[in-house]
Amino acid sequence: MSWDAIAPIADKIGLVAVFILAGFIIAKLVAKYLVDVAIWSDKSPEAPSDDSIVEEARDDPPDNAPGLHVYAVDAGEHRIVDKSPTEGLIRETIRSVDWAGGFHLVWLVKPSGESLEVGGSFAPDIGLSSAYRDLTGVIMKVIKEPPVSVEHMEDLLVSFHRGDGRWEQLNEYE
Repeated sequence: MSWDAIAPIADKIGLVAVFILAGFIIAKLVAKYLVDVAIWSDKSPEAPSDDSIVEEARDDPPDNAPGLHVYAVDAGEHRIVDKSPTEGLIRETIRSVDWAGGFHLVWLVKPSGESLEVGGSFAPDIGLSSAYRDLTGVIMKVIKEPPVSVEHMEDLLVSFHRGDGRWEQLNEYE
């Protein structure tokens, strides 16, 4: 951009304002460049260890705490059902949720920082879903084909609880 292009603007708002605006634009460009370099280069600050990520996430009250969780989205109510749930409690909890009348999330967090969530509603405009999250590697995967029933959601969480891998073998997550 030449001075000839800036001169009419400078006459209207003053030369000082133009220099302030130019300085602001340059500062933003430099800041963006520095952020990009920090994110994409090897010169970025050392990444936190896997253990610190998990510990930090566990400090985020209370949805990352190990245990079985239920969140009624419509009511904004979260509760930890049990810190060490059994398969029976997982099934009972999922069956007790009003999937037709509201939007709910049920998830299980393992002490390792991994979690599997099922949720949604049978309402036609909402539907169901499932998501896997690994806080140690900051990984999130969402199920490609949504669960089709309460029993399907039960099977996903129970398999995840068992650690048998069936939840991921029968359902593709990406």
